[in-house]
Amino acid sequence: MYDNEVLIDVGAAVVGSAQTFLLREFVDKKSLTPIIPQLGKYGTVSVVAGVGVGGIATGVGLAKLMFNKGIQDERIARALVAYGVPALVTGVLSGFLTPTVRRVAAAAQQSTPQAYFQPQAAPMGGVEANYANLSQMEKINLGVL
Repeated sequence: MYDNEVLIDVGAAVVGSAQTFLLREFVDKKSLTPIIPQLGKYGTVSVVAGVGVGGIATGVGLAKLMFNKGIQDERIARALVAYGVPALVTGVLSGFLTPTVRRVAAAAQQSTPQAYFQPQAAPMGGVEANYANLSQMEKINLGVL
């Protein structure tokens, strides 16, 4: 039927490519800010995990396959490369296809409404004239009651 080593390599490739899309769907969409804000849209969890972990796995696997350094088992090295390359590619694509991420804290501060009260001129004098046209609740909110 199928060789177990081939199934391991195919499974590793599926996990490597699915990882980025799952992180993008379930983590990136819930948090609107990137984990590394300096990178902008390339600082999201899906991109950092895909590029970081995929790059490390590819490097470790290739070190064994090309230079016979690092891990001892060649099957694990092939599985690492089979996992790392799709994770790396989908991580870069996730950053490329992500719309520009905005910082929520800065946007919330900019959109905070400001209330300015200008005293109304009235025939009565003193402080009462400034607040004569306000309702009872507005006076309570302003603390003038």
